[in-house]
Amino acid sequence: PQVFAIMRMGHEVIRDGVKELQSKLKSRDAEAAAKYWLDLSRWLDMHKLLEEGTGSNKTPKGFFRVLDDKFDKVATKEGLFDQHQALDKVEASMARASAKKNLAMMNGEVDLFAREMEDHLKKEEDVMMPKVQQMKKDGASSKKIMRNEVLALLWSKPDEEWDFFVTFACRTLAKRAMISPLRTFCQALWGVATPAEWKKWSVTIQKAVSEEAWNQMQTCFV
Repeated sequence: PQVFAIMRMGHEVIRDGVKELQSKLKSRDAEAAAKYWLDLSRWLDMHKLLEEGTGSNKTPKGFFRVLDDKFDKVATKEGLFDQHQALDKVEASMARASAKKNLAMMNGEVDLFAREMEDHLKKEEDVMMPKVQQMKKDGASSKKIMRNEVLALLWSKPDEEWDFFVTFACRTLAKRAMISPLRTFCQALWGVATPAEWKKWSVTIQKAVSEEAWNQMQTCFV
């Protein structure tokens, strides 16, 4: 399994999450939009943590610092950390509008947020995906990197944080007509899990998706 897909499919979770937020705003349901923003922003913070780490070069350091270590500070030089700081400001404006449940304010912020986020995701993909392929060619253990340097950042938190991360991602991707992004994400989770972990995570996934979707993915977990 391509376990780095946990990060790449995370971008699709974000894209779909932004679209869902825009949809709720178009329906003029400020309460629903504000509630959804809380979940989306919580998930964004988790994804950002997996990328940035906590600012330390000690394990777990986050995906950006893995790239920096292996490829001459590429994440720093390409401005990925700086882009996160710029996005923080846009997200903070969105959060203020959401907290007030003010439709006009939220609509005034969401399009900028969507544009800035999409530009950032594309930039990350342009920088990160070739390096992921290079690490594979160089024989790096993607499972070891994901477990020790990336996912451990979430595993150090209470179990409900990881449950939310998996549940929100699966529910979001499950809304797509094509099952492939959901399947890719779940197969990456399976690929990085121990048998004991998968026993727990599979229950979380089953609760998040339809029975049909779960059954369609079974051939991935062998």
